Amino acid sequence: MKKIILGSLFLIGNLAFSKEILIYGPESMKWVETSAGPIFKEETGIDIKFQPIDGLISRMKLEKRRPKADIVMGLTDINYLQAKNNDLIKKYKPKNANNIKNEKYIIDKDWYVTPIDYGMLALNYNYENLKENLKTFDDLKKYKKELLVQDPRSFTGEAFMLWTIAVYGDKWLDFWKSLKPSILTTSSGWSDSFAKFSVGEGNIMSGYASSSIYFYQDGNENKYKSYIPEKGGYIYRRSSPS
Repeated sequence: MKKIILGSLFLIGNLAFSKEILIYGPESMKWVETSAGPIFKEETGIDIKFQPIDGLISRMKLEKRRPKADIVMGLTDINYLQAKNNDLIKKYKPKNANNIKNEKYIIDKDWYVTPIDYGMLALNYNYENLKENLKTFDDLKKYKKELLVQDPRSFTGEAFMLWTIAVYGDKWLDFWKSLKPSILTTSSGWSDSFAKFSVGEGNIMSGYASSSIYFYQDGNENKYKSYIPEKGGYIYRRSSPS
């Protein structure tokens, strides 16, 4: 998917005749500047600057009359509608859009956004400390001050909140009230939660199923585990409007 992003940036950069492209997005997408940025700079002579933003839609509304960002990344298949309905984004279809292999990844048929990635949320936990496998949302309530969650204004925090709404419906607030004794802290975003989790500040965190890959790479496959509660999982799709 990185090729799609670079293709999009190249066209937008040339149209704007800019020396720098400013991108807003969640902190977890900082790799666009650190990994893709040097390649893009070498090929185009244009710098990429990535600015992490919590509450992307709110910032876009504030800057509607005088937008500062050239591109916004990380809008989901839910909150992109807010941007579209408030006339915060414009149509743009990349030249290499046909490289998207499965149409179900395309969030908007009018190309107000371009799909970047997708994945599944999960709950990560320290098995060595808890000494048991977790299977349900209710299992979280057995532990006091152990759960790390994210601010709902952040990407992961919002997605986790929507997950609980999908599972519990009208009773989702009741679920959160019953979960409150288990919450150790509400972090600013996924990176902050993961940093705390990695040093033992909390044995459970809301995160991603793909975190298991990092656990295996680091040789911690027996220490950390991930699970998707039996009541159902949550798949997210992230996109980039221009």
